[in-house]
Amino acid sequence: MISSLSTISLLLSLCSAVISVDAFFQKLLLPGDVSGPRSIAFDSTGKGFYTGVYGGKI
Repeated sequence: MISSLSTISLLLSLCSAVISVDAFFQKLLLPGDVSGPRSIAFDSTGKGFYTGVYGGKI
């Protein structure tokens, strides 16, 4: 009984995490002349940095 309740709780928490990530996703457009791992942008609030994917690498 406890393990099934734990499993249900885990599944519900994972679902809510995925939903919350999708709600805050924002695509930033970078200038056309940037490429590779040097393509990094910072937000104006200082809450993180963003990078792009180039040639299958992040």
